[in-house]
Amino acid sequence: MALCLCASKKGAFLFMPKKCIICAAEAIYAIKDSSESYCQECAEEQFSELDVLEKIS
Repeated sequence: MALCLCASKKGAFLFMPKKCIICAAEAIYAIKDSSESYCQECAEEQFSELDVLEKIS
């Protein structure tokens, strides 16, 4: 798991990547307009089409 260092006009800050709501691995997909996020494996198991999910960074 990596911490991300971001810079803005107000200063630098660290944030943790989102975690999968099922297995707690780093998430790469999320349901649009929702806080639910999924790793690759759990997204493939839960959804027949990954097109319904947003890819997050």
